[in-house]
Amino acid sequence: MSHTGGELERRRPESLPVPYPHGERVPQRTAEIVGSLEVAEVVDWPQFASWARGRGVILTGLILIAVQLIWKSLFLAHFFFRQDDFHVFELAVGHGFTWNYLTFVGAGHMIPGVYAIAWLLVRTSLYNWPLASAVTVIMLAAADLAALRLLRTLFGGRPAILIPLVVFLISPITMPDTGWWSSAVESLPLQIAIFTALNAQVHYARTRRLRHAFAAAAWLLFGLVFFEKAVILPLLLLGITSAFLVEGSWLRSLHRSLVWYWPAWLMQVVVVGGYVAVLRVALRTSSVQPGIPGTSAGIWSFISEMVKDTFVPGAIGGPWQWFPSGDAEYAYSAPPVALDWLSLIVAVAVVAGSIWSRRYAWRAWVILAAWLAAADIAPVLLGRISELGPTVLGLETRYVADAVPVLAICVGLAFFPVAGNREYIARRQAPVSQGQPGRMAAAR
Repeated sequence: MSHTGGELERRRPESLPVPYPHGERVPQRTAEIVGSLEVAEVVDWPQFASWARGRGVILTGLILIAVQLIWKSLFLAHFFFRQDDFHVFELAVGHGFTWNYLTFVGAGHMIPGVYAIAWLLVRTSLYNWPLASAVTVIMLAAADLAALRLLRTLFGGRPAILIPLVVFLISPITMPDTGWWSSAVESLPLQIAIFTALNAQVHYARTRRLRHAFAAAAWLLFGLVFFEKAVILPLLLLGITSAFLVEGSWLRSLHRSLVWYWPAWLMQVVVVGGYVAVLRVALRTSSVQPGIPGTSAGIWSFISEMVKDTFVPGAIGGPWQWFPSGDAEYAYSAPPVALDWLSLIVAVAVVAGSIWSRRYAWRAWVILAAWLAAADIAPVLLGRISELGPTVLGLETRYVADAVPVLAICVGLAFFPVAGNREYIARRQAPVSQGQPGRMAAAR
């Protein structure tokens, strides 16, 4: 080896898998030096392999995210703007960037974040689908990365976190929502807010540092700017905190959570209270007003369709078949009867299996059911069912797309112990022997 190459080897820090540390100025003759060295001398492959093995779960998660983004980008290439999108862009064309414009409510939704992005797009390139799709893909990437980060925060770096991540990445019931631009730009920021606010809440519960409580409130506000369903997010944070971050009976843990973490709840109440006050004023311009639902028969028909025919089949990979729509604007779930009932059986088996194997798993499913009821069923019952009727509303997958992040989180909570709690520590410290393969897998 030449004198120059030896000098280079001596200068390279042993802890780095690459020739130069970040931020160090690369010498001018680097290309000549590297060209004279063998590849094995430039990259310490054993050290790089060790580095990759230590980050295998994260790297695998990033690969899965990259594949999903490519897949959904190809999916978006087959679409264009739809009816509601044109209304949003027309509103942006005819208004300045004012408070009245941002808080305009046309059909029951106050979505200043969507209006702000639309205002920028129409002044950049009107009806430019590739540009609008790029916004969707960026939001998708942010939601995916936030999901991976939260799962690692909750459950540690175990390979099992890739299971709920895949549930979130490939769920079919999010596809129609993604392909409708204005709907995607409402729903995806809410999904980001769910993951990021909960991540901040977990850190706050573990450290009591107020900056994490401020972060949770800020992400709540971010979600509200794009979708009013985020008003339910504090209840989700409280439910998960009391059920899985504070030990003991749920009722006692709920009381302790309210007392111990009151600064976080106070901040979130202030954010939601301010949003509701603005929404009440803005609703005066809405063509759709909250109202009492129709007949009880119609209500139960809607709930049955949304849960049995839309969400449950979608949660396990369905609906496998779509109801034909005359204008091709909407995606209605229409699973075959046999697969519909089979999906219910599988869902019951999964829930029962988790409850049989873990003491507090049932709490995760209660939280998921509560989200479906409060965020997906109740708003439609109060806002749209009296106007459009219950016939097919329960089959529209857009209404449950925001439940997929909660599903992924609850799958993890039902099957894996939260990092740092007693069950997690006990499993990590459990003796590993050839006669305990199941326990060994759980401890990993």
